[in-house]
Amino acid sequence: MFEDVELITLISGLGVFLFIIIDRRMFTLLPNSRLLVASYGLFLVGWVATVVESAIFPNVFNLIEHATYAAGSIALLIWCVITFKRSVHAH
Repeated sequence: MFEDVELITLISGLGVFLFIIIDRRMFTLLPNSRLLVASYGLFLVGWVATVVESAIFPNVFNLIEHATYAAGSIALLIWCVITFKRSVHAH
């Protein structure tokens, strides 16, 4: 059985994802926006896997959860490095 906080995180994450889809033009104004959105998408997959793992294939979905968290973190790190490196060079 999943915990309430896991379901709340997933629902909140889906709400933010819906906002990203609806207002995607705003996100294209951010530097390297595709990498940032991909990072968020990986975290979202992790949140889905967290909830699903309590129902079916717990080992598989636990692996998916942690792999997507790691990949999302790496993508976010790369986005930060590229973005802030560019802004430092611009000044």
